[in-house]
Amino acid sequence: MMKKNILKSMKGIFGLAVIGIILFFHSCVEPYTPSTEVFEQVLVVESFLTSELKHHQVKLSETYRLEDDTVSYVTNANVKVLSDKGERFDYFSAGQGIYLSVDEYRAEQGVKYQLEIEFQGKIYRSDEEEITGVSNLTSVEANRAVDDDGVLGVAIQANSNSASGDTKFYRYTYEETYKIVSPYTSNQKFITDEDGFAVLVDVGPDEEREICYNTLSSKKGVLSNTNFLNADNQEDVLIKFIPVTDKKILNRYSILVSQLVISGEAYRYFETLEELSNSESVFSQNQPGFLNGNIMSVNDPEENVVGYFEVASVSKQRIFFNFTDVFNSDERPDPTADCEVVRPLTGLGFEPGDIDFYVSAGLLQYLSDAPPSTDPLNPEGPYNMVPVECIDCRSIGTPIKPDFWIEENEN
Repeated sequence: MMKKNILKSMKGIFGLAVIGIILFFHSCVEPYTPSTEVFEQVLVVESFLTSELKHHQVKLSETYRLEDDTVSYVTNANVKVLSDKGERFDYFSAGQGIYLSVDEYRAEQGVKYQLEIEFQGKIYRSDEEEITGVSNLTSVEANRAVDDDGVLGVAIQANSNSASGDTKFYRYTYEETYKIVSPYTSNQKFITDEDGFAVLVDVGPDEEREICYNTLSSKKGVLSNTNFLNADNQEDVLIKFIPVTDKKILNRYSILVSQLVISGEAYRYFETLEELSNSESVFSQNQPGFLNGNIMSVNDPEENVVGYFEVASVSKQRIFFNFTDVFNSDERPDPTADCEVVRPLTGLGFEPGDIDFYVSAGLLQYLSDAPPSTDPLNPEGPYNMVPVECIDCRSIGTPIKPDFWIEENEN
């Protein structure tokens, strides 16, 4: 059952900060700050149950006014998943609206599952959902490519073979991890003392500032279907295009691609969600309606609920590549391109100066001593300094190498 129509008349709900729609304003003569004239607080649910054995997750929040700048997380709900085999899987609050299953479990083929949430004296339930089919992710490839705008880059593409069931509808997500190598190094650094002044000290022997790693998850899934194909296999599905100038691929890069086989109803839900997220439609003549999924209030079936509980089979694959595995070495961007060396002024007397401000704000860091300033009309400070991310990778990553990480010579 898909409760209500996917697109329902707004009826005064326009302005809700629902489904993460980002508002952009083009060609405005005067700056305009949107505000919520009519507001309805709505429960927002994000939940995927897959065939992977793990602690599964449910995210709960409430809609918030456009003029607010903080997400309203739901932290006091009771969450559980029930199966038609009589099983019950309880979840606990892990903070910031995230609920994790107490025990590890996986969705099984032929079993129907239902999400149930108790919140503020109300009960919310999803439709019963089950795995619709299984497809194996056979390969993930990183191919040199040029996009429609003529930009050179690497195309991350996926291929799969259908194994069983209805496998016409797919959703792909990914987690990318990349190696960061600081283009500049120094055995000294500035710290800020209790009076707000920058003090030069030695870098500790255990401080790793040169090599770090950072991991990012996809913000939205990639949808694909085989409705117009003779077979349900997926070939060369574009998961992500990364321009050659993107610093994420400057050294070594890894991506973990997850392929989810979803139902037709779930596919249409996420497809509509993607359409509603198009900024060009926000102020158009045909205003987008309220997006309903497969979750409803037991107490009040007319209450609006945002979100979808989907049960899907999942197949995963990870790849690694270095920059020179895809591109020529002379195509590698200059790692110091955004690392301008500057010489901020020190303070006078007991007043902090520019250098003290930049250090305390975490914007600049010490590179080396500089020669005396010779131009009295354009004085310069006594230290060469660079943006902190150019000399201390910990500002944009972690020095702790992920357990799954392997270098080329470790294959």
